[in-house]
Amino acid sequence: MVNFFKAIGTLAVLLCLASCGINDEEIGSPQGYFSSERTIHKDCTIYQMRFSEGPYIFRFAQAGPCKQLIMGDYIKEYSDYLAVAHDSLTDRKGFILLEYYGFEDTANILVDSLISITEKGFGAKVTVSEKDEQRITLEVKALDF
Repeated sequence: MVNFFKAIGTLAVLLCLASCGINDEEIGSPQGYFSSERTIHKDCTIYQMRFSEGPYIFRFAQAGPCKQLIMGDYIKEYSDYLAVAHDSLTDRKGFILLEYYGFEDTANILVDSLISITEKGFGAKVTVSEKDEQRITLEVKALDF
């Protein structure tokens, strides 16, 4: 009986070691994105994921209940983020994913503001690629001359 448990234990250790070795090439490799966050209320954090390659430039989203968050706060945080990250973003073209919840944009104030801020920040043409109640995908394009 002791030999049985010893054999099961040995097998479990071997399987664990084998599964750990499968993804060794991922250790030390870059993630492909840089993540940052900023707490703006005690129950609300805005986080950003800036992608180093691919069609997406970055994702800007809120996390938490965000009961005190108003549209103006979200717009200000987005504007501040673009100002801080300006140097690493100006040459990029592609998509920006903006996620929000807790407020409605019935007069397109949010969309218009985000487009205007993004156009100024990137010095590029910006259009809405997709939109629903909690997400906007903006496309940053090269200016036509």
